[in-house]
Amino acid sequence: MKHLAGTRHVALPDGALAVAYGGLESPASVRSVFLSILPRARGAAVHTVRMSDGEGMATAPALAADEEGNVLVVWGQRPWPRADPRLLARGFDRLGHPLGAIWRIDDRLGLEPGDGGARGR
Repeated sequence: MKHLAGTRHVALPDGALAVAYGGLESPASVRSVFLSILPRARGAAVHTVRMSDGEGMATAPALAADEEGNVLVVWGQRPWPRADPRLLARGFDRLGHPLGAIWRIDDRLGLEPGDGGARGR
């Protein structure tokens, strides 16, 4: 990874820190989104997961955590330059293990590309 951009973080109930960030990979035209769980204990292993599929440009990660330490990461991804952007999400447990597959938020909300709102408005 060549650089970090758009870093977001949230504290988990056990004192760990969940950090979501974007980074440029090789080839430089690929930008991915990552989640790292940084444990509170010194010397404990840092768990990092790559969320995006390595296709195109992933941008603007955001995240939130619940009272149990489960984390939801949301990001935008444009698979190729002229494609419509996607709004994606994935949940993780407090250790950074996936809670299911990546899902498209814009499909679930009924959004059309570029309409700024729900279908049928």
